[in-house]
Amino acid sequence: NRMKLYPQALKACDVAESVSRKTGGGVYHLCYIQRGDALAGLGKIKDARNAYKKARRGPEPKIAEQKLMDLEE
Repeated sequence: NRMKLYPQALKACDVAESVSRKTGGGVYHLCYIQRGDALAGLGKIKDARNAYKKARRGPEPKIAEQKLMDLEE
C-alpha cells in the first residue's frame, strides 16, 4: 500500500534536512521537493504547497515551480 510509504518518506526528509543543516551542505531545499511530494500524496495540499514554495529558494527552483503549478491544476 503506497499510503504507508508517505509517512516514511516524511521521516526520511526530516532526517536528511537535519543532517544537511548540521553539515552545511545546503541541500535541505531539495528535501522540500520530496516533502511536498509526500504531503501531496497524503492529500495535505496546503502543506505540500508550502513545501514547494520553500524549495523554490533552493538549487532547483524550476522543478519546485513546476511541482507547484502541477499541484494547482
